[in-house]
Amino acid sequence: MLDSRWKKIKINISIVLLFGIVTALMTVTFIKLGTIVLNSDGSFHFSRLEELYDNFRSGNMTFIASHTFNNTGVGTFLFYPSILLYPWVILRLVFSPVTAFYVWYGLMLFITMCIAYYSMWLFDKDRIRAVLFGILYAVFPYHVHLGVVHTVVGEFLAYTFIPLFFVGLYYCLTNIEKWYLLGIGWVLILYSHIISAYITILCAVIISAIYMFIDPSSIKKVVINLSKNIVLVILLSSFILVPFITDFINAGINSPNSSAFGFLDTLQNIFGISLTNTADSNKSIGILALFTTMTGWYFVRGNEAKEKVVYGLGVFFLLCTSTVMPWQLFNNTVVGKILGVIQFPYRLNT
Repeated sequence: MLDSRWKKIKINISIVLLFGIVTALMTVTFIKLGTIVLNSDGSFHFSRLEELYDNFRSGNMTFIASHTFNNTGVGTFLFYPSILLYPWVILRLVFSPVTAFYVWYGLMLFITMCIAYYSMWLFDKDRIRAVLFGILYAVFPYHVHLGVVHTVVGEFLAYTFIPLFFVGLYYCLTNIEKWYLLGIGWVLILYSHIISAYITILCAVIISAIYMFIDPSSIKKVVINLSKNIVLVILLSSFILVPFITDFINAGINSPNSSAFGFLDTLQNIFGISLTNTADSNKSIGILALFTTMTGWYFVRGNEAKEKVVYGLGVFFLLCTSTVMPWQLFNNTVVGKILGVIQFPYRLNT
């Protein structure tokens, strides 16, 4: 038994070292560039970081950005959680701004690989598959797009914890002992990006409802597991949720139009962009994910139901990022108001 346990430890250490090498190669490459190109939300998030950095140095903690954003006192932290930015803040105390960002990016890249690997291993117990998923999930073009091309920091952080959330949902529905991974995964997403947390909770509600409809005998166990996760979430995230509800939701603050959808593209264009494997687009899923979409049914056709469901969900989410889904029909409807919070369907690429 000791030999078996030590063998597993050595295998896990080797895998972690592999992830570390891949991460180091990517991070060093970026650090050597010595520059950051700010696109999209980059200037906004870097201003948030500078605010946290100034507050941290002066010993202050606040929800108001009073040093940056032209000293206007913007309440950015009410709708963009900042807890996972503090490692970046600490690195900013040691390194130059550019190096600090890329070291933080590398740290999150490494964590993404580890979480993706662990989640796939829990799902299938296939170590080779888990290693491949860990690396590929971390280096997919959409993740690179979020992290260093357009520096969409909130979604970049949330991307890290999506696999943990979904394997937690799987465990919750099938009543496996690690039901709490759903709550932990969702809380970590909430710590990162509130819209991503909204998207994933919608997914959990819809998938759970379908599961219980197909298998009525599972209703009791699913409701119990979901209820336990709700309690766990409240305990771990109330310090974010309460200010968000009291000072943002109920404060009469205007938000973007939540009844219309933007940045839609045809499936043909998404296919072409993904085929070139470019990261300079929020529509690209990359050539490997595209290949999986096109050939995946051949590999899952003889497998158990869970593989077919996962494949089906993947194809469905991809179609939802395109004009194949008639999003315009939902504009100014109840469904549109619920789904419109997403704003940009390409966010489903995560």
